[in-house]
Amino acid sequence: MRAYLVCILDSDNYREPTFLFFKNISDAHEHIKNLIISEMKNSKLWSTKTEINYVDNSDGSDDQILRIDYSFGDGVFYVHTVHEIEVEDQDYICVYHHAYNGVGFYIEKIGSLEECQQQMKTSAINSATDFGVDMKNDGFFEVNNRDSCVDVGEEWHMCDIVQFNISEILKENESETDISTNIIEPEEKNKSYRHKYTDDVYQTMKCLYEPLYQPINPKDWDHEFVTMEEVMEAVDEMDETDFFEHLCELHGIPCSMVEYLYETAYGSSERKKKSHYILQRRI
Repeated sequence: MRAYLVCILDSDNYREPTFLFFKNISDAHEHIKNLIISEMKNSKLWSTKTEINYVDNSDGSDDQILRIDYSFGDGVFYVHTVHEIEVEDQDYICVYHHAYNGVGFYIEKIGSLEECQQQMKTSAINSATDFGVDMKNDGFFEVNNRDSCVDVGEEWHMCDIVQFNISEILKENESETDISTNIIEPEEKNKSYRHKYTDDVYQTMKCLYEPLYQPINPKDWDHEFVTMEEVMEAVDEMDETDFFEHLCELHGIPCSMVEYLYETAYGSSERKKKSHYILQRRI
């Protein structure tokens, strides 16, 4: 099944990332926003050099479809990445990340515990070999049952093994206090036949209409949620070219790749929509 793995690292816990699973990108995005909102409300330094950035995929595995960095004060930061993965119930996932010289998360292996442990060991050995680290020195080279850490001098290279449990992801998502805002209600489902796209498309596009913004005073935050019906209407009114580009961006796929795959499979077609030719001029 398709799931969304959220990886979180903060400036105080380089070796202790947090991993969460979600059923869709909207839930993952909403959870990250709530975490940032909560941190802004609780921090006394929120107004000092505060930045919230949606970052491109320059540092992260190809399955990374969203990254949001939040920083404030003197070097305090939180990195949140979302990875779209295909996983089965009870599968294990080996996740590599580096820290100090930037932060990046990479999904290295999905499979059995033994497969992920072997990948973790291989990854640690490769890092040690590349940087000339003494693997007999516990202070620089450490491989445990579910995590590893290699001190390469300028930063740390680490792996963690986490397990996907479908019952937990369903339970966690249902317990979210605002989860109803990300679900198409029965009444709205009955109206969906009037819309241009399927429900899962609107769920994906919903995060476009819930941007993070910074209030003047976090204590006065008034969180207003956009309804799914409002999202449907806005997406239906969107120009086809803009819709195509947004959808590609949310899935982390360049528009040019979609065009390439289409033409590879079906060849050039005169029946392509106008948006195709507009995109060809932009690429």
